[in-house]
Amino acid sequence: MSVSIADAKALVRRFRLRYFPDTLTRLLRRELAGMQSVLDLGCGSNSRLQFVPGPERKVGVDAFQPSLDKAMAKGIYHEVHCMPLDQIELPEKSFDAVIALDLVEHFEKPEGLAFISKMESLAKKKVLIFTPNGFLPQAPYEDNPWQEHKSGWDTAELRALGYQVEGVLGLKSLRGEFHLPVIRPHYLGGKLAMATRLWTSWHPEKDAALLAVKECP
Repeated sequence: MSVSIADAKALVRRFRLRYFPDTLTRLLRRELAGMQSVLDLGCGSNSRLQFVPGPERKVGVDAFQPSLDKAMAKGIYHEVHCMPLDQIELPEKSFDAVIALDLVEHFEKPEGLAFISKMESLAKKKVLIFTPNGFLPQAPYEDNPWQEHKSGWDTAELRALGYQVEGVLGLKSLRGEFHLPVIRPHYLGGKLAMATRLWTSWHPEKDAALLAVKECP
């Protein structure tokens, strides 16, 4: 059976992130350590949650059924639910942790605030949000209209909501659309950007992307 170049690249990426995790994956492993159940909202087809060992129950929610089908085929989740992300119907305080990776920027700001409040109502212990720092333009792709970016979130806004914020990808000026390095070749540009994270992790307002974490009472 032949393997396409795209499939081969996907296999290599999955191997690398499992055994040589990138910064976001390492941070997720740190923050989700000890969690028995995790709800992944806007999970898509290839969430980094697949590289986080430990949770006995992983549940994915997305509004795009083809993405959920792909995620289940990869064995990422124990169960998935297809529903509009602004109309989530799940019991309150039913998961140890609730995460949204690259999601809140897909809402207009009022809807995004309501969505974050919903996340907090579903979590027993912790909420995690990963998002670009400020507005990062992105049009729909892969026949998925939900991929468009509609808002931007910054460090001050997230801290005002009670979140601890950490920079993830290095200097914002060194990354462009899809957080790709602006310096080519991309491998070298990525290394340079991540080297600056030694500073931006403590100064997230200068970073390209933010991880916001809130402990739930």
